[in-house]
Amino acid sequence: MTRSTLFSRLGTLVLAGATITCSSNEPNPPPEAAVLAMAGGNSQSAPAGQALANPIGVLVTDDNGDPVAGVTVGWSAEDGGSVSPSSVATGDDGRATTTWTLGPTAGAQTAAATVDGLEGSPVQFTATAVEVGEITLTVTQQPPTSALTTEVFAPENQPAVRLLDNGGAPMAGEVVTATVESGGGTLQGAATATTDANGIATFADLGIDGSGSQVLGFSAAGASASANAVNLQPLPPEATTGEWDAPVQWGTIVPLHMALLPTGKILAWGRNELDGSMGEPRLWDPTSGSPEAMAVEVKPDTMLFCAGHALMADGRLMVSGGHKLDDRGLDVTNIFDPAS
Repeated sequence: MTRSTLFSRLGTLVLAGATITCSSNEPNPPPEAAVLAMAGGNSQSAPAGQALANPIGVLVTDDNGDPVAGVTVGWSAEDGGSVSPSSVATGDDGRATTTWTLGPTAGAQTAAATVDGLEGSPVQFTATAVEVGEITLTVTQQPPTSALTTEVFAPENQPAVRLLDNGGAPMAGEVVTATVESGGGTLQGAATATTDANGIATFADLGIDGSGSQVLGFSAAGASASANAVNLQPLPPEATTGEWDAPVQWGTIVPLHMALLPTGKILAWGRNELDGSMGEPRLWDPTSGSPEAMAVEVKPDTMLFCAGHALMADGRLMVSGGHKLDDRGLDVTNIFDPAS
């Protein structure tokens, strides 16, 4: 099994590919698809006869929850609607999407994604077709069903809305205001967002300070819409006091350098390896098991021991310098991209 990551050297504009390899005596068999699940686009609204603002999507995984590529998903729509394309193969991330155009009659409509033999199939989607003739504001991306109080919702759970004029055309440049409509909580983050050329306004950092069921409301140009309820849970004591876990063993390295990445994984490296090499980083997912057993090598083209490192605004890790001689460092900057 091989994953790719990226280290790019600044200044010389040289890109060096690096691979992470988990070795075994026999090649791993390809994963088998087991589960089909919804992965976005449900509960949207649009004028009757028009396409939804966002595609509807599903995720195919194996028994371990890992994505499976190359699985053909069949799509269908009821109530006079249509989907395009009607058959899509999952990508490397296990996802497949299609565009759903609603039928001509206002009201609730349904669509489905099907893969024979998979748990969860068919996945049913619902949408609402609205009458053309009035300004409409609809929620195209719902907030999370549950969250911790005061926490910022994850990017994929930040609400988005779409504003259409009385002819069903997108309204660009309009300010949409978010409020806590019910539940008594206090809105956290920027309460306004501006619609783009497609009439869509996406919020970036919303959260709610409160408890129990909370409902967000949105308003713009005289139209309004309500999101699905968010069930708020209290913060655990560890959020303010911290928590110590038992020590973990890293095996062949002493992790003198360590960085927590936005993905939740940890990139760490030391100096001397048991095999005589130096400064080989390890990428560890704390949810996978101990680093001694589960951390995998990330091979840059320079020695990173004694480098300085800091996260950049886009989530990549900048690593400057490294070990050359006992009294000299490297004049090299590497950048690690955790998304590659």
